[in-house]
Amino acid sequence: MGYESSPGDRLRGSNAKAQAVQGLFIFSGEKKGPQRIDHEKERVYGDTVDSFGFRVEDVAHAGDPRWGLRLVHVELAELEAFDHEREAGSPKAVRAAERAAAQTERERGEDDAVRRAVAERPGTPWRELVKRVQALARCGPDRAEVAVARVAPALDVRDGPRRARLHYSPKHGECTSRD
Repeated sequence: MGYESSPGDRLRGSNAKAQAVQGLFIFSGEKKGPQRIDHEKERVYGDTVDSFGFRVEDVAHAGDPRWGLRLVHVELAELEAFDHEREAGSPKAVRAAERAAAQTERERGEDDAVRRAVAERPGTPWRELVKRVQALARCGPDRAEVAVARVAPALDVRDGPRRARLHYSPKHGECTSRD
C-alpha cells in the first residue's frame, strides 16, 4: 500500500469520513479472491485487531448452485501468499522476468566477447579492448565499457607504457590483477 500518514488516506474523498467514525475497517482485494481487512482505528476500546481476511464461497441447496453464500476466515499469512502468487503471475511480473532473462543473456554474451577479445590478442589496452568488444558483441561503447569493467577482476591486468592498462587472460584460472 505504501506510506499513509493517517487512516483516512485510504478512503476516497474527505479525511473527515475517517475522523467521524469510532472504528475504521478498510476492506481491500480483487473482485474474485480473498478480501483483506485492516482495522485502522478504534476509539472506544483503543486496541485494533490484527489484519485478517475472508473469501466468499457459493453454497448450493436444492439444485441451485448459488442458493447462498458463506464467508470463510482467511489468515494473514494465506492472504500474503495469495497476493505473492497473484503478483508473480501478473503480466507486469512476467515482463520483468523476461527483461531480466534477456539482460542476463545479453550480459553473458558481452562478457564472453571480453574474454574472447583478450584471448585473441593478449595485452590489449583498455580502449582497444572496448572497441573490440563493441564489434564482437554488437553493442554500444557504454555497454562495452561496462562489460570490460565487469570482467576485469577475473583478468590479469598489468601496467603498460604511458599509464596503459594491458589485459591478459588469467593464468591457470587464477586472477592476478594488479592496481
